[in-house]
Amino acid sequence: MTSPRPDDAAAAPEPTAPEPTATPAEPKRRRRRKVTIILAVLALLLGSGLLGGAYYVDSVPTPTDLKLPESTTVYFADGRTPLAKLGTENRTIVPFEQMNDSAKQAIVAAEDRTFWTNEGIDFAGVLRAAWANVTGGQRQGASTITQQYARVAADLKGVTYSRKAREAVMAWKLDDTYSKEEILGFYLNTVPFGRGAYGVEAAAQTYFGKTVRRDAPAEKQLTVAEAMVLCAMVKQPEANPDDPEGQPGYDPQRSPTARQNSIDRWNYIRDGMVELGYLSPDEAADLAYPDTVKPIEATADRSGLDRPTGLVVNHVLSELRQSEPFKDKPADYVGSS
Repeated sequence: MTSPRPDDAAAAPEPTAPEPTATPAEPKRRRRRKVTIILAVLALLLGSGLLGGAYYVDSVPTPTDLKLPESTTVYFADGRTPLAKLGTENRTIVPFEQMNDSAKQAIVAAEDRTFWTNEGIDFAGVLRAAWANVTGGQRQGASTITQQYARVAADLKGVTYSRKAREAVMAWKLDDTYSKEEILGFYLNTVPFGRGAYGVEAAAQTYFGKTVRRDAPAEKQLTVAEAMVLCAMVKQPEANPDDPEGQPGYDPQRSPTARQNSIDRWNYIRDGMVELGYLSPDEAADLAYPDTVKPIEATADRSGLDRPTGLVVNHVLSELRQSEPFKDKPADYVGSS
């Protein structure tokens, strides 16, 4: 395989997703669909013995309620050389409008190709889950980007009917409250990408040493081909601890099987980019899978405080914790606040 040409990202068009044309019948169709969704969710709740449906609506956290911890990087006097990283999670939040289009387009092609036109819920998926619940069939998976964000935001775990019901209601509420651009921004800044990286900016830095910021020099920005590699990892950010060999995930540096998983998913995303009009067939054919993913570092999750220079940082942190507003705060408050 060869690495992508430097102009791969520039070659890709940056179209905006077409908005559906409103018709007089559209509001009625939307109302009918939402009524059906409500009935399907109620079927999930009733089938699971959960009658307190109002709980699922009243307790939905909105993105403004969430406190997403970010990491703080301490630099040497030159302002460029990292000295240490503080915080409990490797996350750097980038506003949606400041991201280049590579990750925005690749994640939609990877995870939810109807994102720009759906109502936040996989309508058919909810109905399938409801039917499976009533008939005793197998639990159903697959979720929209909005549902996935709801799941991560509320820390919903397990594959249960009650979780799917709450996830669907949350997604519905999110879709009614926020724009598609806002939801996609929440998602890209929230989801895990593996190697301890949360959010696409941390992932771009971790895997490629690049950024998704559109105002960065072109050569420092994440390319389309690289974004496709990152977005492939969202499906399974880490290896299954119970079967790391059989289910190693999509990090191409983890094992030959994981690399093949990554390539297969990369090709799937490339097809989606063409399907959605983000790439022309010729542009897709010119893309090459990038063999530039950084090796896995055993010390990647270390903060740098264990190095000799960490003594200086620890001394400064000690001084800060004796003053307001850091007094009596947890040890990691300075780095993640």
